[in-house]
Amino acid sequence: MMDAAPVMIWVSGTDKGCVWFNRPWLTFTGRGLAQEMGNGWSEGVHRDDFDRCIELYTSHFDDRKDFRMQYRLRRHDALIAGLMILECLDLPAMVRSLATSAHA
Repeated sequence: MMDAAPVMIWVSGTDKGCVWFNRPWLTFTGRGLAQEMGNGWSEGVHRDDFDRCIELYTSHFDDRKDFRMQYRLRRHDALIAGLMILECLDLPAMVRSLATSAHA
């Protein structure tokens, strides 16, 4: 289902390393799942955006806060995409919240 989504999606584990990428992400980057796993995905982030991107990701991940970040990402043809907007949500927290409100 997430492979058919018209957006690029990835999932990270509790160690902050990425554990899954959908087909649109892999097609866009031209890289395989094994290459993107863990922190491999960050190899495609533009060097001018890298430090800010990683800082925002790790700080919000550690605090379990939703966030949005913008960065340039290398495409499959080695061109840099204009701008990626990444919206990160704590899905387990959202599910717990919905379950709690449904039982209230």
